[in-house]
Formats: sequence, C-alpha cells, structure tokens
Amino acid sequence: MQLISSSISTATRLIITGHSLGGSIASLFTLLLLDSIDLSKNYKRPLCITFGSPLIGDKSLQQAILEYSTWNSCFLHVASHKDPLPRLFISQQSSSDAELASQTSEYKPFGTFLLCSEQGCSCFENPESILEFLGRMRSVGNRNKEMESVEYGNIVERLSRKAICEDVIPWSQDETDSFIAATINKGKKDLFTATIILQLIAIGLLQLQVAQLPY
Repeated sequence: MQLISSSISTATRLIITGHSLGGSIASLFTLLLLDSIDLSKNYKRPLCITFGSPLIGDKSLQQAILEYSTWNSCFLHVASHKDPLPRLFISQQSSSDAELASQTSEYKPFGTFLLCSEQGCSCFENPESILEFLGRMRSVGNRNKEMESVEYGNIVERLSRKAICEDVIPWSQDETDSFIAATINKGKKDLFTATIILQLIAIGLLQLQVAQLPY
C-alpha cells in the first residue's frame, strides 16, 4: 500500500477496476487508498470503476463516505438491468414496493451509478434513487429466472462510440432552461438526452465541447 500510495502524483491518475465480486474488492481497496494519501497536496485522486458488483456497505459506511465529497466522486459503478449481482442485497419487494425496498435495505450505495438497459444508460448519484432503481431492476429480473451473462465489454465499447452532444453546453440558468424547453419540444428522446446531459453536468463528467455518453 505504501508503494502504491507513493506512486500517486499530480500528473497521473490511478484507475482501479473490477468485475462482480472483484469490483467489491476494488471499492474496498480504493477506500483504503484514499485513507492513506494526502489529498491536500493536489494529487490526482484515484478512480474506481466497477462492473456488475454488489453493494458492500451499510448506512454507516455510506454516511462516512458522503461526508467527503471528494471520496464519493472517486467511484463509478456500472450495472446492467440483466445482471442480478448489483441488486443481490436489495430487499425482495414487488415493483410497486420498490421505494419501500430502498428504505429497508441494509446495504447502501455510494458513488455514481451508471445503470444500463437496452433503451439506454443513465447516471444516478442520489442513494435512495439508486436503491429504488435497483429494486425495480430486481422485479424485472425476477420475470426471467435464468441468469444472463452480461458482456460489460460491449457496454464500454458502445459508450466509447457514442457522443450525444458536440455543442457548447449552456451553463447559465436561463440558457439551461431554454435548452431544456427546446429539447422538450423535440420529443421524448431528446428530453431523455437533455436529462442525461444535466446529470453529467451535476457530477462533473461533461466537458464543454463533447460528452462521451451512453445510450
């Protein structure tokens, strides 16, 4: 750990990744790493990206991480609606009780979640929204009793090929409101695009000129 911590600098970013239970281990390792480095020295923070990993902590761990916004921003969790592992520890409720499932689940999410289906992908940061969405994914997944193999490599490849916006994003409130109104007039698909763009702005993943995003 000391060797890895000493290799972190202001010039390079360390990326830790893992799939399934390996993603859970990657998250725990990243937390240990964040606790061992001095973020006040303007080092590039490590980035942990997990694919199809179950939740790993309770409310106490979640609150401890959320108190440090810089820590919380170091985690991106990618989950497919076909993958049962991300919702493994979510209470088994019906789709109508998805909100109740989010409230009763002992395991709590942290970081940013990129939730994917055939229709598209969207980023979520709000922990309760994430739990509710995972609960609904469970109810949909229960309709198909057979476990499906999810090729996250294909999802990543699609993300790398998709650019949903190549224009400068309006940053003032008036311009943002105008942007939303314009996309609403164009139809539901463009409204979905606008929603994703605003979510990316909120989590700092959207650049001024181009957004590489999913869907």
